[in-house]
Amino acid sequence: MNLFELSTLLSPVGGAIGAALAVDCTVRSATAWLWLGIPVGLVFGLGLYRCLLRLAIGKHDEISNLPGWRLAAILGVPVVAPHLTAALTFILMKTILDLAAIN
Repeated sequence: MNLFELSTLLSPVGGAIGAALAVDCTVRSATAWLWLGIPVGLVFGLGLYRCLLRLAIGKHDEISNLPGWRLAAILGVPVVAPHLTAALTFILMKTILDLAAIN
């Protein structure tokens, strides 16, 4: 399994963990919010990974020699994406739950 396949699996898991932690920090005993938060985290994680990878690759797929910064960006996305997904999903779900005023 290479770095990109591993990140494709870990980004949705990071999103689900971030959503579950946000629900646990905000609402202590609400499993219904977990049923909503975990799928949102999974979808958000996969979508964010795909968007970041597409942004790093750009429209120049046919160029064989990449500059150093683009190569670092393409290889850095799989490393950063699961952590970034968990943090952003946590912030997103925490904001949603705070706006819903669930305590």
